[in-house]
Amino acid sequence: FSAAPLALEYFGPSHELAERRVETEIYEKVLNSLPGEGLEMLNVSAAIQRPVQNAETASLQAGDYLTVSVTLSASDEADFLAKAANINAALADVKTSNISVYYTSAEKDGTKWELQVYDRLQLDDTADQMKTRLRTLHNTEYGWMTDEEAAFQEENHESALEQQASNYEAQLEEQRV
Repeated sequence: FSAAPLALEYFGPSHELAERRVETEIYEKVLNSLPGEGLEMLNVSAAIQRPVQNAETASLQAGDYLTVSVTLSASDEADFLAKAANINAALADVKTSNISVYYTSAEKDGTKWELQVYDRLQLDDTADQMKTRLRTLHNTEYGWMTDEEAAFQEENHESALEQQASNYEAQLEEQRV
């Protein structure tokens, strides 16, 4: 019974209230970082990994986790990267080192972009640095893929069809003999 108060500090209503309050603060930061149009979807999840004494003053610290998923409407790749950079700047003062931000764009003419931030240091990346991690996806007959993935899929699909044709020809030859 003596452990019950400690367990409540880790898992109780005050702990959950603190996480929801932090999530709301981060949500508002992201919303305020994109003036006007541009945000299609936003999900924020915070996990405080220590006891919470006061839900009203709790904040993220080293060892806590923050995950943000954002879908942006963007006119082109540069617009997408600029919006992601605005959000990164808004999140730069978050105190946790365990931060993940997943960016995706809404579809634009059969194309969309994806970018992932796995480290708080990546929040300071320039547009050129972000571009090295950017994935440009195209809507193909196999689903959303990069050009390289689509070429690989097409090559493997053709190889599989050739193998099936070869097997079928071998079966026909066996039946003739």
